Parts: sequence; structure tokens; C-alpha cells
Amino acid sequence: MKLTIATKPGAQEEKVLALKELTKGTSAAPARAGLAAAGKPSSAFGGPAQSSRAARDLAGSAWKARWKTRLSSTDIPRHVLADGAHLLVQSGGWQVLDTGGQAVSSGQLGAGQVVLDATRGVVCAINLNGMLEAHDIVGGKRRFLVMLKGGEDAQYPLVLPEGDGFLLAGSQVPRGGFEQLDPAGRGSPQPVPTAFLQKLDIGATPRLGAGKLVLSPRNLSVSLEAPQIVAARSGAILAFAVPGALFFADQDLQVSAAYAIAGQPNAISLDETGRAHLIMMASNRQELLVISPSGELQASHAQPGAAEDYPRPPTIGFDHTVYLAKGSRLVALGAGGRERWQRDTTAPSAGLLITPSGLLLSSEGPELAGYDAAGKRVVLFEAKGERLCTAPVVTATGHLVVASERQLFWLEPA
Repeated sequence: MKLTIATKPGAQEEKVLALKELTKGTSAAPARAGLAAAGKPSSAFGGPAQSSRAARDLAGSAWKARWKTRLSSTDIPRHVLADGAHLLVQSGGWQVLDTGGQAVSSGQLGAGQVVLDATRGVVCAINLNGMLEAHDIVGGKRRFLVMLKGGEDAQYPLVLPEGDGFLLAGSQVPRGGFEQLDPAGRGSPQPVPTAFLQKLDIGATPRLGAGKLVLSPRNLSVSLEAPQIVAARSGAILAFAVPGALFFADQDLQVSAAYAIAGQPNAISLDETGRAHLIMMASNRQELLVISPSGELQASHAQPGAAEDYPRPPTIGFDHTVYLAKGSRLVALGAGGRERWQRDTTAPSAGLLITPSGLLLSSEGPELAGYDAAGKRVVLFEAKGERLCTAPVVTATGHLVVASERQLFWLEPA
């Protein structure tokens, strides 16, 4: 597969990588992960690895709302984020609240992830023009603006603050024009889709021009012809996948391995060893693959029924149990992809989170449910008359936060 590597404008090289075949690997799970492998709920699915791991256990088995507040947007919430003294609700736009439920800023959102970055004191989001925009957490004033490789036609499934810059994964399908016609001459536009990784360094004190546009950021990108990309990072290991191929790279985008995979990757998460947990779609069937950086296929599991358009990344327990939610079915998988338990949920799960002790949290209709290692279910909280729409997050103070269609709930032990 051909990669195009650009180190600066006008300077690029092409590299052709031979895709290796996967080998059959051991089905034994790695050693139990420590708390250092937990994510941080400042971006979707618990941080860069997208493994939905919480950094601490819950203090009780029954929870109540300390407060709830009505959300400003009429769009359905997708994610709740938490970092420092603030919370962020991502829907069609974004809204930041303090830990008392008071709104402090809001903004529009384009096709990409949003990050709540308390270290820099900013919200980072893709805007409606396909640019990366940073706003002050409190007040929402624009801090800076960065032009991106994909432009307004791109979508960004991964946006990560990194050092003095950002790491992004995106895909771009150019708008159809009739200057590119198909070989059969039927006159239909044939845009060339591009998937890419982009690493930006804007400096500790970026130089700003008009509109607070960052001037001359250092830019490194890797691109290839593909209609979509999924990506995640665990420590120094970056994994990204496009239809037919899985790549492992370092933080400087140097590809160390490339493997052939069958089908279209729709979601990815990584554990602390860098193993890629992929949700694949092939022949309208959805399947989990667990692949090590050395190319060993260590687990697989085919999910019944038709594939979902937007599956969530697999949730990875600290003991490496993998949890998948599809429709009203929840399944826990052990070593080699063998099923440990499955449950029919009372409503389709809107999101999962796993604690260090192995309690799986699932937002199901009005109920926030917990499942133990054997799959026994308990209701932790019920938002009567509401439908929970996001995975819960555990804050640094040990509280739970979850959103329904119109409300944000801050929960404490009952």
C-alpha cells in the first residue's frame, strides 16, 4: 500500500509498504493492567486509547443525583467529558459547565472530536470550516485557529493534544466535480478519497496572525488513498486502520508494521500493550479482531445480525475482558474471543465504562446499570422519565456524570 509522507509544504515522498499476513497468535491475555493504563475522560471513550477505562472505582452501589441541569442544545448528547473543574457535553455543538452545573461556555462543532484540555485551559474542536479551533474553557473566547490538511470536506475521528501541538486522524472525500469522470463515461463524478494522519507543532507560544490563525506551524502528515480511517494511541504506540490494512506507528508517524485485514474497520481501541481491538465490517457482518503490534491475531468474535453504521470502540477491561454492546445485547469476551457471558439489556446501551475492579457501567434507557464479572446486573441510578444518551464518566473526585436527551446529571453515592 502506498503512503505519501509530507514533512513540509511542497516536500513529500512516496513509500510503498508490503502488507504482511496476520499470523495465529497466543490466546492468552496479557498480565492485568495497572491504574496507569486507565484513560482520562477529557476526550471521547476515555482518552487516546479509546478503551473506556475509568481511573478509579465507585464508592457505592446506589447513586443519587446531587444536581441536574438542563442542557442548552436541542441536539442529542453523544459524549460527556471531564477534566479538572469542568465538564463538557458534546452534541451537535459543545457546552462546558462547572462541577456545580453552571454553564461557562459553548460553541459550534464540525465533523470531528472535541477535547477538554484543562492543562492548557482550552476546548479544542473542529469547527464548521474544517479548522482546529481552541477556545478558553471559561468564557469561550477564541485562543487560536489552525488550518488542517483535510479542509472543510474532512472528518476527524481522532483529535489529540500532544506536546506543543496536536495529532489528528482524518479522512476526506472531495466534493464531486465533473472534471473527474468514471472510465465507463457515464458522467458520474469520481472523487479520490484520502485518509491521513497529521501531526502539528504550534510551539509553546504560537505566532498568531489575523483571526488568531497560527502562522507557520510545523507539519508532518502521512496520507493514503482510502475512504475512511480509524485510529487510537496507547503510550508511544499509534495504530490506524483503513479498509484492507492495519498499521502500527510511533508518535513521529514512522510506520513500523503494516498488515492485511479483510473488510472495513469501523472502530478501534488499544490496550496498554498496543494490541489493536478492531470492529470490522465484511459482507454486512460485524466482527471483533484483536491484533498485536507483531501481527498476531489473538482473538476474534463474530457478532450476530447486521453490522452497525457507527459502532463504538471495544471496551477493554483491566483484566483484558472485552465488552461489546450491539443493539440490546451486551457480551463479555475472554481470551481468544471466547464468550464469558451475554445479556439482553432493557434498552440499547448508549455507552459503556469499565472500572479497575471490573464493574461494567452501561447507560440503558433511564437506568445506569452495573454488571459484575459474572454478568449480574444491578441498577445504580434511574433518571425517571428520561433516556440516558451517553456513557458515564467518573470524575477525579469520584462522582459520576451522565447525560440524558435534555439533562446533565451529577451523581453521588446515595
